[in-house]
Amino acid sequence: MGVILEAVYNLGMLFYYILEAMVVPWIPIKYRSKDVSGQIALVTGAGGGIGRLIAIGLAKLGCKVVCWDIAKQGMHGSLAFELD
Repeated sequence: MGVILEAVYNLGMLFYYILEAMVVPWIPIKYRSKDVSGQIALVTGAGGGIGRLIAIGLAKLGCKVVCWDIAKQGMHGSLAFELD
């Protein structure tokens, strides 16, 4: 019984995602994205890697970025320079 229920659930989810993939492209971009300018964003791991790139990208979009990382060298070095 559990296998049948799981199969029905998976088929339902499959149809949902197919329908979503067909509908979403027709929704204008302004309704699918959020304006983040002036918002406060907390970025963890902002000392390097993906966190650093996210912090820089949010700053370019106009966010007030709060950077948090255990590696203080990366945050106080080039990241502070790039966000100013």
